[in-house]
Amino acid sequence: MYVSRLIRKYRVGDASFSKALESLLQSSDVPDMTPIRELGHASRRTGEAPILPVGQRSDVEKPFLPERIVKQVEGLLEERENASVLALNGLSPTSTAIFTGPPGVGKTMTARWIASQLGMPMYRLDLAETIGRHLGESGNNIKAAFSKVRVTPGILFLDEIDAIAKTRSDDSDIGEMKRVVTVLLQELDDRNPASLILAATNNMSLIDPAVWRRFELRIDFPMPDEKQIMNALESDFSASDSLGGVSAPWIEALGIVMKGAPFSEVRSVAMRIRKRCVLRRCPAEDAITEYIRENTEGLTHAQRISLAVALVETGAVTQRLASEMTGVSRQTIRRRTEKTNSKG
Repeated sequence: MYVSRLIRKYRVGDASFSKALESLLQSSDVPDMTPIRELGHASRRTGEAPILPVGQRSDVEKPFLPERIVKQVEGLLEERENASVLALNGLSPTSTAIFTGPPGVGKTMTARWIASQLGMPMYRLDLAETIGRHLGESGNNIKAAFSKVRVTPGILFLDEIDAIAKTRSDDSDIGEMKRVVTVLLQELDDRNPASLILAATNNMSLIDPAVWRRFELRIDFPMPDEKQIMNALESDFSASDSLGGVSAPWIEALGIVMKGAPFSEVRSVAMRIRKRCVLRRCPAEDAITEYIRENTEGLTHAQRISLAVALVETGAVTQRLASEMTGVSRQTIRRRTEKTNSKG
């Protein structure tokens, strides 16, 4: 690995730089989900589902979520952690929940967080992948996945459940898909109540009403707002000792460019900037400037003007630098900022 070679290279001549590289490498978001067995010929021989064991980790990072969702998740955890108290009163904790929302907003991360807080093993079944490769095996794969958490309590995460749980009134659907939905309904009905079944969908309008009814809790994940994006960026940059701190105005400037992006993209951009700073040994401000410059090419002229003015108003960017970043003339930026200030 290139970064590993750099660590060895600088370990003698520049120990502090080598240490910074090693710290960055350790903090990289490397997936810990290794397939038990890939779907295909192997699964046809063994009958095993393409389940990804996420495992039990106590160091899973808490996702950045709106307060409304935080309260829903905390309520779910409270029920699960006090199952015995509920049982004494003839009640059961929630054992099924479905997460809805666009890609990259934290559904999978939240599932992993819940598993880490409950100390339960978690398994992930990508239903879109299951359907895409071998539709005829989908029913058996679903049964095998549920069997993982039927014998031993755990968490089963059904990712992209809309891939199979389509409404059975869809005339364009084939018979095999409808049979798969029936299998899913049966498995949900026969689930181990000591386990927790979580599901995620990007398109809730496709899901069969009967499937909806099997989930006791629904949590809707919106796209992150500006404050949540800023919080995520602040957290990522504060975690990097090698950057020596990034001022709030520069984080705000980056947040303006990231407006409307999902959490996954925000975290990915922050990580790329941190790596760029370490490898080029440059200030974070330079790397952020370069990123903003690279990502204004697809904007319309009006959008670039709005961006330039917003960057100047953060206090981190001069009119000259904003002009270089966006390609908008300093005269236009000056005129627009003066107009904005006069209105204020």
